[in-house]
Amino acid sequence: FPVTIDQIKKLNKIFVKEAAKTDDEILKERRQKYLDFYTSLTSSIFGFINQIAQNSSDMTISMLNQQKEAALDRYDSEIEAAKFKDEELSNSEQLKADKEKKIALDRAKIQEEYDNKIREAEYQGAVAKWNYAITEAIIQSALAVLKAAPNPFAVGAAAILGGLQVATIQANKPAKYATGGVIFGPGGPKDDKVPAFLS
Repeated sequence: FPVTIDQIKKLNKIFVKEAAKTDDEILKERRQKYLDFYTSLTSSIFGFINQIAQNSSDMTISMLNQQKEAALDRYDSEIEAAKFKDEELSNSEQLKADKEKKIALDRAKIQEEYDNKIREAEYQGAVAKWNYAITEAIIQSALAVLKAAPNPFAVGAAAILGGLQVATIQANKPAKYATGGVIFGPGGPKDDKVPAFLS
């Protein structure tokens, strides 16, 4: 294929420019290419790990929600069945009320158990995200320091900014919520027989 004079001139300029580079410039370019490659690689790896952890957390929460709904539906069915059964047997109103109350209390306990499990799974997912953010900030800070390596002022600035970013993330650790829930014990709705240590 024919080569034009302009193409030869362009190639010659590129060759002259490359030949004029000092060893320091060549080393800087190589180092920059390696840093860019490792920055991209670490971001991809940690992004992938974070996505897996997030998907696992989401699946756990979804599964717990499904189990909770199935368990509560069972108790709702039992409550309805108890109402009809008691009507058929013509048991006393008190017996009917006691049976429905027991099933309702069992249902409330199950709901509380699942709510606590879901809260714990959400908390663990938030902690995993928080840990990932800290790790990523540390890696990015280290890479910023390496990129700034020839300049001591830039190295110091990158280290300080990276440290501040990591400290900010660490200060925002996810809060763990109290479990709360239904209180069980003696007495009726207006009796004061369950000790409550409020302070």
